[in-house]
Amino acid sequence: MVDAISMNSFAGSSPTTKEWLNVYIDNLIYQLEDTQRVFQGMIPTSFKPRNHNRERDWFIQSLLVIWEAARQRGQLSLAGLAEALQRGECLETCEKPQAQQMDKLILRFVFFLIGCSTSLYAFQSRPLSLDFFQICGYNAKTNYYHSSYLKTQVSEEGVQRPVRDFLQGFGRFPLRASKLPRDNIEPHGRVVIDPIDFNAKVLKSTCGIDIVWTDILSAHLDYDERSKSLFLFMFPSFCLANIPKTGVNDHVNIVQRCWTEIPSPSTIASQEMADFMKEVLLTTHLIFSQFKKARRLFRLADASTDPLLAILCGHEWPTRFQDWNHRPRRVYDLHDDFPIFKKRLRVINDQIALSRPKGLKELWTHDRDKLQWYTFWAVVIIGGSGVVLSICQTGLAAVQVWAIFQVNA
Repeated sequence: MVDAISMNSFAGSSPTTKEWLNVYIDNLIYQLEDTQRVFQGMIPTSFKPRNHNRERDWFIQSLLVIWEAARQRGQLSLAGLAEALQRGECLETCEKPQAQQMDKLILRFVFFLIGCSTSLYAFQSRPLSLDFFQICGYNAKTNYYHSSYLKTQVSEEGVQRPVRDFLQGFGRFPLRASKLPRDNIEPHGRVVIDPIDFNAKVLKSTCGIDIVWTDILSAHLDYDERSKSLFLFMFPSFCLANIPKTGVNDHVNIVQRCWTEIPSPSTIASQEMADFMKEVLLTTHLIFSQFKKARRLFRLADASTDPLLAILCGHEWPTRFQDWNHRPRRVYDLHDDFPIFKKRLRVINDQIALSRPKGLKELWTHDRDKLQWYTFWAVVIIGGSGVVLSICQTGLAAVQVWAIFQVNA
């Protein structure tokens, strides 16, 4: 059944990518287990009654139904997906007066499935509201509310609207590239980053910033100044599987349908989604793999079992990505290389610029602040020379005293 998810949802992906996706699928199963008590009453009594994996298989079957519905032409809405689940015999029928309550719960289940399928948000199930659609807008580890979300709940009024329009009620996600032309940017407004200065090692040792891995795609590169946490998406294989092939628009999945309101995404919409996914992969590689000591930090961390994450953070840029416009460089221009994530990267870059080396070891190696670095070395050289001269002077005085004693003797 897990293989069926990879085959049906990511039909355009390579066999290797589908194999890597199993880790992401396992995470979906975990999310079901976390919310199982909420939706367990919706499982049809006829669905594999003596199967000990009944709940998991029902969840996967429901995912397959809405993913198949997303590939069909026509408007995609929460109400439409609920009807697709009914037609697919994935839901228990209910008589009045419980029917209205069940309809509300079904729509929450559809909303939960969309969140699982797209990684754009986490469904809020504790407490469960039947009056609003709720997302978990904060990270449980840091209690930080992600900047992508303007609201954590919206009313039921939009269940008939396209899914993309409905999701916009929570905030502006996924992020979009700036439309400001290059020529309209002032020279002093352009920002360049160097992987030697912009990496996980500098973030940790100089800035005291911790990397927090998240399964929420829209939280990638979000920075929490209070807890000094930088969030990175932990399933790059999901991003790779959702990069539309150039010139191919016939295969549409639910992620693409949440990106655009039309059934067959235009070339522009598909390219925008591809750019977003590629920037996630490249920024992850930038933070860890383009600096040796940063790669060592990743190997020591307990991050994700996604095989592609280990490649991006601990090895060279994969050869299969070499023909992309998004690829590693010695120096990056935020406007040109990261038009989607440039604002978040600039926030992090500002934190690095404002941080000062702590201790002699960092003063010795970090030269980001040239004035401070030259001052340090001037003190070391002049002070060291003074110490050496003092030792020599003391030695000469000792020799003179010894010589006087020898003459008197």
